[in-house]
Amino acid sequence: MPPPLIIESADAMRTSFDDPAHPRPVRVYLWEPLVRPADGLTRLILLSHGTGASGRDMAWLAEPLAQAGFLVAAVDHHGNNWVDGYAAPGFIFVWERPADLRHALNLIEQDRDVDWVGAAGFSAGGYAAAALVGVRLDPDLIRLLAEGEIPDPAIPEYPDAFEWLRRTTTPDTIGGLLQRAGGDQSDDRVQAAFLICPGDGGMSSAASLRAVTRPVEIRWADADVITPPEQTALRYLKLIGGAHGQSLGRHVEHHHLFPDVSEGADTRARAGAEAVTYLAQVSGLVQPP
Repeated sequence: MPPPLIIESADAMRTSFDDPAHPRPVRVYLWEPLVRPADGLTRLILLSHGTGASGRDMAWLAEPLAQAGFLVAAVDHHGNNWVDGYAAPGFIFVWERPADLRHALNLIEQDRDVDWVGAAGFSAGGYAAAALVGVRLDPDLIRLLAEGEIPDPAIPEYPDAFEWLRRTTTPDTIGGLLQRAGGDQSDDRVQAAFLICPGDGGMSSAASLRAVTRPVEIRWADADVITPPEQTALRYLKLIGGAHGQSLGRHVEHHHLFPDVSEGADTRARAGAEAVTYLAQVSGLVQPP
């Protein structure tokens, strides 16, 4: 499989976490389809990586999609990827992730016609994909988190992230923060989502989940203690009308979806194959004979 094209770009609508004088960097990894669909249409899948990872870590999902005929774009989420290093807001401001994917879509549409768009993601990336089809965070829960009224979710890669949040959030800034956190991150261009071990820390709004009307397919790992199924995946399955899903296995753990974990190879292959089947079905993709 050819390596992805790497596009270094910046979103002029947002600023860098490292230097507010500069625009937000968004690195895009682009896998071209290996076969041309029978109808000649371009179907794009946007991919979002898990916490602290990288778009290139999603090759295990991108490659089978490209082999099936999809154009695939993954991003490095600024401040939350190991390629460039970490910044506290990159871990806290998860509602910024969908904007990274929108930026990648806008960038791709400058050069080519895209006929259909889907989104997929793993872990925090699963939330990002869900946000593009309408899932929103609950600002009341974000407020409690910012004020230290509920326990901080564990962030091994940046354990002081929530201390940074409380140190930098003031009564004058909390309103704007909550407005952004609970804002609508959906994109009408995105027609369906495939979520793998999605994780939003239980922070999504039940009303927004019930309001999702686009197709959603979910996979979870029964032995996952990082994004426990009952916290996010099963909640999505229960509240999103028409959502479908199934477990990847009783003994499957979160780290089995990491690209360098050998004992998870079969699980990643299964998740990738099921993503291809689902996204091909909802997008109408038919491979040439």
